[in-house]
Amino acid sequence: MDQLLHIGLIFLIQFIGTLLSLMFWALLIWVILSWLVLFRAMRPDNPGFQLFTQTVQPIIAPFRWARIGMIDLSPLLAIWVYDFLRGVSIEFLQQFL
Repeated sequence: MDQLLHIGLIFLIQFIGTLLSLMFWALLIWVILSWLVLFRAMRPDNPGFQLFTQTVQPIIAPFRWARIGMIDLSPLLAIWVYDFLRGVSIEFLQQFL
């Protein structure tokens, strides 16, 4: 039973780390694509941009309050918070190994 719990915790640690890493990369790609849309190098109705927008909007929705004038800091704040959560959750779970 202890071996199964150990394997389950390792899987959970890797799953959380992978999920939060994917969130980081999705946010980063979306920020770059939004700059391309801003500078008119890409159209906002591009299917790739729409896919990343639909993926990232639920992630950054809790951080939409983070604005300074017209500068939207919500993606940056989301990256920081989710990176912090990744580190804390993995460190917490590793205590049980």
